[in-house]
Amino acid sequence: MDLMRKIYTITEYYGDPRIKPFFLMDGPFYMLGITAIYLAFCLWIGPAIMSNRKPFKLHRTLRAYNILQVIICTWYTISGLVLIYNLDSNFFCEPLNSRTDYYNMQVLTYHWYYFVIKILDLLDTVFFVLRKKNSHITFLHLYHHSMVVICAWSATKFMPGAQASLIGLLNSFVHVCMYSYYYVASLGPKYRKYTGWKIWVTRLQIAQFLILFVHNSVALLINCAFPKPGLILMLAQSIILLYLFGNFYIKTYTVKCPLFDQKKGE
Repeated sequence: MDLMRKIYTITEYYGDPRIKPFFLMDGPFYMLGITAIYLAFCLWIGPAIMSNRKPFKLHRTLRAYNILQVIICTWYTISGLVLIYNLDSNFFCEPLNSRTDYYNMQVLTYHWYYFVIKILDLLDTVFFVLRKKNSHITFLHLYHHSMVVICAWSATKFMPGAQASLIGLLNSFVHVCMYSYYYVASLGPKYRKYTGWKIWVTRLQIAQFLILFVHNSVALLINCAFPKPGLILMLAQSIILLYLFGNFYIKTYTVKCPLFDQKKGE
């Protein structure tokens, strides 16, 4: 209990006081609990429950989920562009601030929405478990989903807005394309001829990490007034995900192998 109290005290001391009243933002334990439950379900509990059961089809559920994600991510992308325009943001260096005017509080809320959307994204893996698509539950998949939740919470708690805003904007645009692809793939074999652009979704994912790497590298080099630990964390994540997605790209699209199973199309 003493350790938990110390962790809570540290996060509240360094956290942005404006975000504390928001749901799940009063200390890190709700977020860590959600992440731990997610990993436990996907790695052990879910597979054990499904071991002697037939896989669920979930066709309608997946279609509804993919459409919902497209709508949410489209809204988030447009909202981000409007905020960036109104705040006249600097791409290479946007310092932190503690202002409480309308637009800066909107940016704060915008960050919190991104964190909530990343929790919703965890359903991707839950659906894999229920459909017994265990081959899709890879290290890349689990690392990406769990770390994005942790990083989204951390960015929202300690450095909302400013330099960290581009992550949510880029990622949401990529997800508009990605979930659009998943929706078309979920319509069945008749529509498979319209899913040839899957490779471009992966390229977009890789491109976003390259952009974020440059974005945060420049800020670090010019001594931008933004917490250096935050910049280093974002750079490290960009490098790790570039490696993981690059490795996935090579294995899936450049190495001769059986046709990769459609993620949500079966």
